[in-house]
Amino acid sequence: MIWAPESFFKVVDTGVTTNSFSQDIILVDGAAPYVAIVYRFLLAILPLVQSFYLKTSRQLRFLNFKARNPLQTHLRQMIQGLAAIRTFGWARPSIEANHNTADASQKPVYLLYMVQRWIQLGGFLGAALIQLMPLDQELKLMVINYTILETSLAAISRMKAFDANMPSENRPSDDSDKHTTPPPSK
Repeated sequence: MIWAPESFFKVVDTGVTTNSFSQDIILVDGAAPYVAIVYRFLLAILPLVQSFYLKTSRQLRFLNFKARNPLQTHLRQMIQGLAAIRTFGWARPSIEANHNTADASQKPVYLLYMVQRWIQLGGFLGAALIQLMPLDQELKLMVINYTILETSLAAISRMKAFDANMPSENRPSDDSDKHTTPPPSK
């Protein structure tokens, strides 16, 4: 606007220019910068999180697949050698080996479950941030309305003080003896 030619200001009313400029400033000062910053941050972080999650998820699924092999092998061997296990009294060591193998096979499942919960928590946090955006607007409106109320109360106080100090024809004052009758009309 500073570089506009003088002919622009001769043709366009300054009230229109000032009004539209002030409206633009209000819009720019509003929530637009906050939203732009948050969305840029989220858009920058999203590919990183997605890449990390996909790599980790693939590795954990692969580990889960590999960890189940010993459990299934041990189960097959137990079924095939059940008679020998019972005959030689190897039931307790075989059950303990089965428990250890089952525990080892479950570790990748628990880790995958944990990663999925963290991703879910991130989704909930994102939803919470989106839910907080209107709260920002509400708080701003509360401050604006409170400021308007305070300004209005100050204006009422000034008007009251002005009215109290204003001499009046209807109100008696200290020099009431001076103008008790209206002046003669000419």
